[in-house]
Formats: sequence, structure tokens, C-alpha cells
Amino acid sequence: MIETSGKVLAAALLLGAACAAHAQNADIVSQMGGEKEIRLYKSPSKKDFAGMIPAQGFPWKVKSKSKGFYEVATPAGSGWVNSLDVNTAPTAMVVCTVPPGSKSIAGSMNASSDRCRQP
Repeated sequence: MIETSGKVLAAALLLGAACAAHAQNADIVSQMGGEKEIRLYKSPSKKDFAGMIPAQGFPWKVKSKSKGFYEVATPAGSGWVNSLDVNTAPTAMVVCTVPPGSKSIAGSMNASSDRCRQP
């Protein structure tokens, strides 16, 4: 029998929530393979094919993710797209409790993802 502490369980739940949040904070930036149209589905299932929509007007905001599909609202309509049909880019945001210095030059901590770390 495997025993887990409350801290391990909390860490696992936090990691799961972070993964779900990552998908929801992504933008669809392009379609795979340079196709002119993308398949749209009524639900996150290949059985619920709704039709083809133009692959334009990127980036599309991802509202949610389920079963390998992204729920999106596009200029041509709303629905679900297969995650294998599109390219995504995560939305990056840095929030510092103490603002970094005003200089941002290569070789300094202000130019990297560690910009909030104080020397």
C-alpha cells in the first residue's frame, strides 16, 4: 500500500490545475500543414463533425481543452478543433512582487525569464 502525505496530494492537484490552465491560456496561431480550412466539431469528438471553416483570423483564443480538442471562437464560427490540426503558443505573463530594474540588456537577469529574481 502506498501512503501519500497531504503535501504530495496538494502538489499533484496543483500540477494538474496548472496543466489545465496552460491549455486555456493558449492561442491557436496557425493550422498544421498550411491547409486553407480547418475541421470544426460540435463537441470534443470526431463523431460530431460540423464542417470546414477558413484557416484565417489568427490568433484564436482557446476557451477550454477536452479529449485532445480545443474549444475556440473564430471569426467564422464557434466550436471545437482537433489539437492535431493546429499550432498553439502559450500566453506568457510575468508578474513580479518587486519590479525589476529599468535596464533590460542581454546578459542581465532582466532579459530572461528570471527577471523577477533579485540579486
